Amino acid sequence: LAAEEQARLEAEEQARIEAEALAKKAAEEKARLAAEEQARLAAEEQARLEAEEQARIEAEALAKKAAEEKARLAAEEQARLAAEEQARLEAEEQARIEAEAIAKKAAEEQARLAAEEQARLAAEEQARLEAEEQARIEAEALAKKVTEEKTDTPTPNDELGRSLQTLTTQAEALQSSQSTLLENLTIAVNSKDKDLTDLKNENDLSEQGIFIEPKPFKSVSQENAKIESLKIELEETLEKQNEKIKELEDVYTKRAKKVRGNDKINQYYRDAIASLKKQREETRNAKISAISLLEDIKVATQFERSRRIKRAIFDNEDDRYKKDQATLTILKQNTPLSSVPYKVEDFDFGEERSNNIQILKNVENTDNAYYLVLAVHGNTSKRDEFVKKVIASGYSNVNFFYDINTSKYYIYSDKTTSLQSANEKLNKQNNAPYASRMSIIKIEN
Repeated sequence: LAAEEQARLEAEEQARIEAEALAKKAAEEKARLAAEEQARLAAEEQARLEAEEQARIEAEALAKKAAEEKARLAAEEQARLAAEEQARLEAEEQARIEAEAIAKKAAEEQARLAAEEQARLAAEEQARLEAEEQARIEAEALAKKVTEEKTDTPTPNDELGRSLQTLTTQAEALQSSQSTLLENLTIAVNSKDKDLTDLKNENDLSEQGIFIEPKPFKSVSQENAKIESLKIELEETLEKQNEKIKELEDVYTKRAKKVRGNDKINQYYRDAIASLKKQREETRNAKISAISLLEDIKVATQFERSRRIKRAIFDNEDDRYKKDQATLTILKQNTPLSSVPYKVEDFDFGEERSNNIQILKNVENTDNAYYLVLAVHGNTSKRDEFVKKVIASGYSNVNFFYDINTSKYYIYSDKTTSLQSANEKLNKQNNAPYASRMSIIKIEN
């Protein structure tokens, strides 16, 4: 028994020793695993920290590079703007110098032309006075001759002779009326011819780049009515003259048959009838020539008026565009932002427009595009007032163009070559008070 007890105790002791050994080994294994886990976590934390540090360094480098790039671009933009401003100023200065040179040249040319015109007018006045004096002298000579002829005129004492005398006096009165009417017609034709010459000279000089103050167009209706009246009156007196000469010839024939031989009265009125016929034909031929010349002048004047109108349209539109652009620049430079927001009712949108796309053709100084039109005005003061309020509302890219076909200014906020883009911009900007009546207009040049 004692040996069995001893063996049991030894076995238990052996088991305890083995259990302690196992427990120690397990504890050591646990400690090892714990240490390994601790080392792993520490390594991961270290890697994380190193990765974060690396990312921070790279982010700082990227931010530095971006800042440097931004600074470079800003410097380039500043240099570009400065260069553009310098170029603009130089261009403006060059334009000013050229404009002054042109103005000086134009003023000198104007002075020269004015002097020439003054000399021409003086020469014409001198010629007119000389012509009047010559006409006076001739009239006095003619009156003297008529008086002398009347003094030498035989006095008839028979009925047919007295009829010849009366009819001749009436025919001479008609001839005097014809002379006056023809003179007035000639003056009117010469006046029109001078207007044509002046207009052609103005057009020719303008095409050479020489400006002279254009003469205003005359109201031709009254002038033409006067000429038509002169033509009718002259034709009527010619018809009356024909009748009077025929009466004279009839009476003369009767008297020549009754009183034969070398009769002074018959000889006198035979010569008088021949003279009246000659003057009548001269008057008729002069009338035909004057009317023919008048027709030629009419055609040529219409051509020159068309030249002047076309040139005026071009010059006026070019001047209008330059003036409009200068006005827009001044408005943008001198209109401050409003401290109080504008409402829709503060804006005058001008002409009513439909929601459909309106198409305008052949609009000067514009691109083919879709325009987002804010307002339409025919009055420059209303146009400027609307533009100022848009600028004061904070939108400085507002612009406008003029259409000569409608005589209207179209104020717009933007333009694009795409209809889809135009619709997108329309929907985007429509919430601004000044854009509440916005519509799309397409220009096709």
